[in-house]
Amino acid sequence: MNLLCVNSKPVLKELAFSEDGRISILGGQNPYADLAAGAEKIDLPFFSAYDLTCTTTFQEAMFKYLRGEVTYDEALDMFMKAVKAKYPELN
Repeated sequence: MNLLCVNSKPVLKELAFSEDGRISILGGQNPYADLAAGAEKIDLPFFSAYDLTCTTTFQEAMFKYLRGEVTYDEALDMFMKAVKAKYPELN
């Protein structure tokens, strides 16, 4: 069984019209046409180039807090300093 979950509109479109998109566990159906159509409707008007790094950095800091390695304030400070180091132009 080959099941792909991709985050690429061109790949979804290619799979939608390919025999490679047929999935045995789905009885040979091809779900990629529906996935490609759904991907076209995704609207991220407030997504920025900073979001992924900021989210990952925040999660890393909060995981340390949740594991009891640092206090909440220390975790927040770690996050703020890491983002400021990566993106000094942000306030």
